[in-house]
Amino acid sequence: MSPFAPAFIISGSRLRTPSATCRIKGVKQSGDRESLLLDCATSVAVSDVAVLMSPSGDVLKRFTGSADPVGMAYRRCKL
Repeated sequence: MSPFAPAFIISGSRLRTPSATCRIKGVKQSGDRESLLLDCATSVAVSDVAVLMSPSGDVLKRFTGSADPVGMAYRRCKL
């Protein structure tokens, strides 16, 4: 299960998307990336999900795996 969508909200230890609510259980540094362990719940399932991310200024990149050299960029919205 991948909880990610074109947009998500991170607030404290929570990550929310239109289809899932996740609790960030842990974060480990993995080179220039961070490995997050999420406990995610949708309307029909609960599961642990591991993701790789790399923050850089107003951009946060999510990678599909350690071999993904490009990742998907998310821009921080200004409030």
